[in-house]
Amino acid sequence: MGRGRKNITVVADISESTVIDEGDAVAEKAFHKNTPFAVLFSRTNGALKPRTPAHIQAEFEKHGIRAFMTQVHEREAYRAIFSFGGRLETLDSTQVGNLDKAITNVREFAAEVAANG
Repeated sequence: MGRGRKNITVVADISESTVIDEGDAVAEKAFHKNTPFAVLFSRTNGALKPRTPAHIQAEFEKHGIRAFMTQVHEREAYRAIFSFGGRLETLDSTQVGNLDKAITNVREFAAEVAANG
């Protein structure tokens, strides 16, 4: 990484067990280097706010672990990228529902990363 740049480690998808890259932990111990990180909640429901993710987020906060304010919601448009290729902006809104909401959601996340990076 270049001088003055921060690494952002993202742990996503609370629906499955996720293994964090142990290389960062080893580097921190060996070189006394801190790697900034934040938790990203992804595949969340934009309409409903279930208690389990809120509880998990509260536990992270309680232990001083930062989390992004923006959550990347479960959206058909993200899956459509793998089916049709391209980018969100190049998908056909007649084939992919709520494309505008997916674009807004990912831009909010990108803005938050840029503001904290």
